[in-house]
Amino acid sequence: MIRRGCLLVLLALFSTLVAAEKTLTLGIFAYRPTSMMEHQYRMLGIYLSGALPDQRVELKFFDTAGMEAALAANQLDFVFTNPSHYVLLRHHNKLTGAIATRQASGNGKITTAALGGTIIVRADRDDITQLADLVGKRIATPGSKFLGAYLAQAYELQQAGIPFPEGMALIEVSCNDEVVEAVLFGDADVGFVRSGLVETLNREGTLSVDQLKFINLQKFPKFPFAVSTRLYPEWPFVALPHVPEDTVKRIARALLFITPDMPVAQSTGIAGFTIPADYEPVQQLARALRLPPYETPEFGAEDVWLRYRWLILGAFGAGALITLLSMRLLVGNRRLRKTEAALRELATTDALTGVANRRQFLALAEVELARVQRFAQPAALLMLDLDHFKRINDTYGHAAGDAVLVDFAATVHDALRQVDCVSRLGGEEFAVLLTGCTVEDARMFAERLRQLVAERKVSYDEQDIEVTVSIGIASMQRADVSPESVLERADAALYRAKAAGRNRVEVEG
Repeated sequence: MIRRGCLLVLLALFSTLVAAEKTLTLGIFAYRPTSMMEHQYRMLGIYLSGALPDQRVELKFFDTAGMEAALAANQLDFVFTNPSHYVLLRHHNKLTGAIATRQASGNGKITTAALGGTIIVRADRDDITQLADLVGKRIATPGSKFLGAYLAQAYELQQAGIPFPEGMALIEVSCNDEVVEAVLFGDADVGFVRSGLVETLNREGTLSVDQLKFINLQKFPKFPFAVSTRLYPEWPFVALPHVPEDTVKRIARALLFITPDMPVAQSTGIAGFTIPADYEPVQQLARALRLPPYETPEFGAEDVWLRYRWLILGAFGAGALITLLSMRLLVGNRRLRKTEAALRELATTDALTGVANRRQFLALAEVELARVQRFAQPAALLMLDLDHFKRINDTYGHAAGDAVLVDFAATVHDALRQVDCVSRLGGEEFAVLLTGCTVEDARMFAERLRQLVAERKVSYDEQDIEVTVSIGIASMQRADVSPESVLERADAALYRAKAAGRNRVEVEG
């Protein structure tokens, strides 16, 4: 009876500690495939959680309709979305002003807090060279509420006196990436995408810039991306009114503290954040296009013609000259971008399995250790080693061994939460970082993972290969001077698991 009573008391204390950690939800507008956005912004959630005592920031990704529904249901605490969507949301919901504005980086040196729209066509389309050539063409866009992928381009056409979308066939796809695919495969003649996307795809190795050309290309000082429209403020980071002022201040400080060389910036693909921008130009665009909540026109036909006349006269000559100069610059920088992208990928990702490499893992563990030391919250490291891996290579061949490593990495990755991380340290040795996790929680997870691996068979060349794993666990302590010291304790526990017969889980101590 006494033992049972003690257990009940411990369970009650543990439940109280877990409940004390409040979850804050950050809604992010998904302008690219959700899976890519989740991978890209995972580190931002971890970083912001580290800035808040006893609170965790959870990321959720929405399209425009989903974001509006989540706000209506009071499910969000923070919002990170495109500027035109922000203007509309602010009209229909109780939002504060922006607490920070995103900064983007085009070449690792130039940062900008502005964005625009880019009009793309396939490089071999000699019949489309200026805005007027869009009449009668099929135009792909991810949707009519996207500032950089629809509204900015629509405004330029309006300013040039070209009726839009009259005489043009709009093709709505699910995201910016699919706009590029539609243009390249000939399903659309023209594509509207946000500035920076083409450079991102080129950096990721999924697109070569010379496959496309840009229409109505503009050039702005210190703006590093190809753009076809005027510039607008970058994405705002917004707090809902119910979030405590102290929490908003901590989040704002954390955002403004980000620099391009920090792991969170490199992982997220942003340069950081700056003080809130003025979003009046976005409101002016909404008024000109008679978009909600500004459906009523602000001026008459004579004012419109006076305002658009200089664009019609200057667009043809300036557009051709800017296009020629910018294309020469893009061609000259193409090889440099490819090299930078390859080096960046090599620096953070294991080439065989696609999970984080040792360098990236240690960087993430360094951030987590700082959080543990500052807030005394739990975290754990796991060392994993595939049992008798040399025997697999000798029996089935090295190609089969590679297949086993890839399958094992995917199995571990799928078993983790969004805030956790798996890394291949080398050979058949892997490590896992479990944030906000006690040693007992880590042991339970490790045991489930061990059983999952043991029950799974890897099929290769019509053969089923059985695999088991040994796991060592160590907790992060405030006294730890570096992630390497935690790894050493986890490795010692792994050694005991191996010595005890393999296919086991051992905890430090």
